Amino acid sequence: MDWKGRGVVTTFASTAVFLIVTLAATAAAKTFTGPSGWEHVDQSVPPGSSEKVDQWKQGSGDLQQSLIVLSDSAVSYNDILDRIHKNVSDAKLHVTVDKDQTCDGKTSHMIELVYGPDIKRVKVDRLVVPDGSGSVQITYIRPEPEPFSDDVKTALNAYCGTT
Repeated sequence: MDWKGRGVVTTFASTAVFLIVTLAATAAAKTFTGPSGWEHVDQSVPPGSSEKVDQWKQGSGDLQQSLIVLSDSAVSYNDILDRIHKNVSDAKLHVTVDKDQTCDGKTSHMIELVYGPDIKRVKVDRLVVPDGSGSVQITYIRPEPEPFSDDVKTALNAYCGTT
């Protein structure tokens, strides 16, 4: 192959790499739409942060429920899952669900736990989803024994497909 042919191959390879990186970044940018009728709470992160935070809440006082979506392009799915498991273990929290499930066609992980004193227990469901080289954590917090909100199920199903 002469040098002209190598230039074409190099240009083609560079273009292919650019397209793959661009498509991967576009695919990783899926947006979570909050539950219908819930109040969106503005969250801020420091400029230049790899994190994006969205929060919705419903109710008030002891009956308040929150849904928090934390996207972090710099912390991988495996790293955040390891951190969560370490924190749960260090805090000696009792996990009621700790399983893989599918979200948006990807292997994701659901962790459910309950904590707090007997009269004001809080239930936490956290879904961890790989997102390109980063991760998304969807955390639903509600007083126990409140059932899982249908509005939250609908929002999760829209984001993940059926969960």
